[in-house]
Amino acid sequence: MIVRILACVAAAALAGIAAPASAATFIGDAVVIKRVQGGNFVFKTVTTTVGATPEYIDNFFSIDITANQVIFDVVSGNFSVGDIFYEISGLDFDDNPATANIIEGFNATQIFTSPNTLIGTDRATITPTGLFRMSFQQTTGAASGLATVTFGAAPVQSAVPEPATWAMMIGGFGLAGGALRSARRRRGRLAYSR
Repeated sequence: MIVRILACVAAAALAGIAAPASAATFIGDAVVIKRVQGGNFVFKTVTTTVGATPEYIDNFFSIDITANQVIFDVVSGNFSVGDIFYEISGLDFDDNPATANIIEGFNATQIFTSPNTLIGTDRATITPTGLFRMSFQQTTGAASGLATVTFGAAPVQSAVPEPATWAMMIGGFGLAGGALRSARRRRGRLAYSR
């Protein structure tokens, strides 16, 4: 009986260790989206909850935030932008402002820094406080222009057991093995006594 209980506890512990984390998402996050131009002039501010489509629209871009992406879609025809960037605060997979997200992917079409150079990932940055900033400074584009930034959660520091934990774990395995061996011996004795 004790052996079965120990086996169940060990299996539950291993299942807990191997269980994958649930998928995190921006959906439901309260965000503030700002269009800033001319260095520090805030042209427009929108406070919204992620889930509406799109979360922000102005004369240049609509901004749609999905589970793990921020999509900048050109609203109208050809455009030329001087000094504009967008700031989005409140995006966080684990709802902990101290844990920043990381940019895992970037894709752009028909938004250029010069006649033939597409904007690159250097346009998307995250400050240490978790503020996401997307710069469209000195860019031109067409109606089919699109910039998509894909996020991942910041890497979680893996837990490394302390020496005392290792000792307890090894001791537990030893006790479980001893209990199994003892149970086998008892079964063997019972078989011979019949």
